[in-house]
Amino acid sequence: MILPDLKQQGKTIIAVTHDDKYFYVADRVLKMEYGQLVHYDEGKI
Repeated sequence: MILPDLKQQGKTIIAVTHDDKYFYVADRVLKMEYGQLVHYDEGKI
């Protein structure tokens, strides 16, 4: 998979998705509902 490889290389990736199967790769996860930030997590969900 490309995302873990890019993370290991120190690359910054911004992903916008409805699919939570890649959240484990994230350093930060922001959840929005109806245009409002409803959750911010620095770490794992």
